[in-house]
Amino acid sequence: MRGHSQRGYLLVEVIVATLIFSMMALGAAGLFSRSLATINDTRQYTVATALAQKQLEMLKGWPPNQWKSVGLPAIIPWQGSDNPAPFVVLTDAMLCPEDPVNLVQVTVTVSWSGNSMVMSAHYPQIDLEK
Repeated sequence: MRGHSQRGYLLVEVIVATLIFSMMALGAAGLFSRSLATINDTRQYTVATALAQKQLEMLKGWPPNQWKSVGLPAIIPWQGSDNPAPFVVLTDAMLCPEDPVNLVQVTVTVSWSGNSMVMSAHYPQIDLEK
């Protein structure tokens, strides 16, 4: 008699275990997908930061007479030899409000598609007397 009352329980247990395993696998797949997207976002942010730093370092090396010939305020094009696509690098230069005679304030904004983030870096001041 004992065999008749337990008939079918093994099938129900297997179905329940398969359902639980499937839900766990779907959850793990979702986490994996999101982590890949986060890695891609981080890579783009890192590249954008490097582009902004590269632009600022190149502008930091400009002699004072080059700053004077630009005519401030000015929008300065990308100074690198490589094409930063798909990134857009916009550089604004203006006389520094604290010392408009000797200092230039430079702001580099790097934007890119994907999640439409904008990253700004500020190079506080460039001494025009050097």
